[in-house]
Amino acid sequence: MNVMLFLVISLIVHSIPLPFNPELFRPRRLLRWLPFRLVWGTVAWVFICLIMGMTLPWAYLTLATSFGLVLLLSGVGLRTMGFHRIRPTQEASMALVCIGIIVLITVPVYSGVVAWTSDVANAQVFDEMIVETDQPLFNSTIPDGQVRLVTQEYALYVAQQHIAPLGSEWIPAAAHITTRNGRLVWVVIVVSTNTLAANYIKALVVVDANDPQGIEPEIIEDINLPLGESLFWDKNIQFSNYLNDMTSAFQYAYPTWDPLGVLAYVQTRTPIDFGFVERAIGPIVYFENGSIITYETIEETPDWITQAYSEEWLERQVSRWGGYRREDGFDLFAGGFLWTIAPSSDRLEMTEDTRYIINPDSNRVEALVAVHPVTSSRTLAGIFRATRTTVYYHDLSSYSYVSGDAAAENVVGQLTPPASGFYFASMPLLYPVEISPSQTAWTWYAPIFWVKGYWDDSDYYVFTDMNLHALALVDASNINRYYIQETGGTIWGEDLVRTTREGFVALFGATLSDIFELTANVTSTTAFVDNGDTHVLLGTDNSSYLFIEGAKMWMNHTDWYALLTIEPGESFTATIQIVGEQHRIVAFVKN
Repeated sequence: MNVMLFLVISLIVHSIPLPFNPELFRPRRLLRWLPFRLVWGTVAWVFICLIMGMTLPWAYLTLATSFGLVLLLSGVGLRTMGFHRIRPTQEASMALVCIGIIVLITVPVYSGVVAWTSDVANAQVFDEMIVETDQPLFNSTIPDGQVRLVTQEYALYVAQQHIAPLGSEWIPAAAHITTRNGRLVWVVIVVSTNTLAANYIKALVVVDANDPQGIEPEIIEDINLPLGESLFWDKNIQFSNYLNDMTSAFQYAYPTWDPLGVLAYVQTRTPIDFGFVERAIGPIVYFENGSIITYETIEETPDWITQAYSEEWLERQVSRWGGYRREDGFDLFAGGFLWTIAPSSDRLEMTEDTRYIINPDSNRVEALVAVHPVTSSRTLAGIFRATRTTVYYHDLSSYSYVSGDAAAENVVGQLTPPASGFYFASMPLLYPVEISPSQTAWTWYAPIFWVKGYWDDSDYYVFTDMNLHALALVDASNINRYYIQETGGTIWGEDLVRTTREGFVALFGATLSDIFELTANVTSTTAFVDNGDTHVLLGTDNSSYLFIEGAKMWMNHTDWYALLTIEPGESFTATIQIVGEQHRIVAFVKN
């Protein structure tokens, strides 16, 4: 249902003459009471749709409340605003007042009860989607060049430093994580400070999520997307979709690129039924050439769409699932009730919001949500790992790991406070670090930032200066085993991660041996497709490394094209990283 159809419904409902009297439909009498009712119905519609943006269940309940107020005022028989024109009898007036009061009491009570109980219903629906396991998150270690070091705040700050040539009237409005050319990146949307005058996306700033200093942010102008975020009225992608469909919540939207490099804007959808149960469905994709594709289900959504459902929906469902747990089920009173029902000790809370990363096993973008027991924020209970089609819950409670927040707080406390500004750690991520072929340490990767700024009138902290100060690795099973590598203004990205990892591994009395250089001759080349990505298996004449493997996302474009064009008998030099039993090519040149 679109908002214009809902306007018609609102006008019809508010125009019902109660009590019914044929005299009211005479032209002169009709003109005395109907215009006001139409105005009332229009105002109700403006409030429901244009101001509040309510989804259909809430819209109908609010419409019913408005109609109840009409009944009440009609029964009272106000001498203003047209109500006296209906002139009900005394008995009818009393009936209208009673019905109006009942509606005004019943609808809010019903809404509150259903909204409250729907949390358990949503938790049960979400539980049916989850695949629970006590297996580790990943089997492979994360390559140094794929570790996410940039937060949303830092991406916005970096973008702000690079858009000065566009003019002072343009600002970074939003930042979203996705992939471009095989790398994890932030895409920052740049719009006007006055969208009434310039209601379009001026540019996109692509900030590398691993190395924003070494890899120059890319500014893309001449954007022809029909819709976008932070724009006005029907150019705003969320509001425009809401105008066409009130049955769904339109929240998370982001730009990305298809396999051919065509820019697109993805809008996620979450329909809400009349029990207030939310079930995510496939997104709507808007392309620069004006074409629009709607995917009806998550399952039919293509792989290149990195986030098929809303981040906000995922976080709501995780919060409900964790907040109402009691033993093997869900309890509306899991939080306890007075002295009669004890709080459940099985409840979980989100430690941080959703973090999108590259899974080192699949090289796909996935969402991670860490949770901790409600009784201890310093203990890791488990991690949700959401793929495009499945949500996994890795129960890590038996491993006695510390939470990411506890690990981050500990390492920041080891730093000497700066002369100005302050340090904070954000976005700790859990990965395995190989100490030796027989030993792996699950480790929190915690970027540490230095910031300086001020609090504005809205109690919002405004960054005036910000940089990545250090990277810390913290043993998840021993919070006192950590290594902090400061950037010193000279080391960034992949080099920073590797240097930090070297220092962390040294705490165990070991050294890194997972990256080396190989020079050899090609004996064979075999191309194959894995999860939609082309890989090249290279046979070599080195007896220790008979086969090595390359993929586009593991190296830069120049090296990838060199790998694609090499022939048997030719010589090469490659940088190899050992990931599990795989020998990955991360750099490649022909000799």
